[in-house]
Amino acid sequence: MITKAKFEDQAHLLRPLTQILAATLIDELDLTKSWHWTVVPTGKQSLLERGFCQTSLIRQLLKNPIRDASGKTFKIFNVTRSFERPAQHSLNKADRFRLSHKTFNVPQPVPEYVVLIDDLITTGSTIEACSKALKKAGTKQVVIAALARTPAQSSDYR
Repeated sequence: MITKAKFEDQAHLLRPLTQILAATLIDELDLTKSWHWTVVPTGKQSLLERGFCQTSLIRQLLKNPIRDASGKTFKIFNVTRSFERPAQHSLNKADRFRLSHKTFNVPQPVPEYVVLIDDLITTGSTIEACSKALKKAGTKQVVIAALARTPAQSSDYR
């Protein structure tokens, strides 16, 4: 479903997956904390090809269920890319892990509690780099929220 949403212009397929993610977050997150919601930013080339940012769409779909469950304002915090890199799906594991925390800009002031949203975790290199950038900037806790994780199929994945 994620592949069809991203590469076959079927973004509506993210809705049911996001509903499951919202229910999980409502059950698992301490909603008394002041969470800020950010996304792994989509590269410019991917935005041009797809015409939308799938992680921003996921965040938008999470907004109402989380706000309704917490009774709090849904606070958005944006992380940006410092420079463009090839799309992750086009890289091997070693190249993915060369992705440095310096790839991401974290604006100041940084919130204490951040939910980092991604659509799919393959090797974990992108969320690791983004999380490191947030922590280095001063975020106290980063929670990863993703629709799916690819299963380990070989020694190429951890």
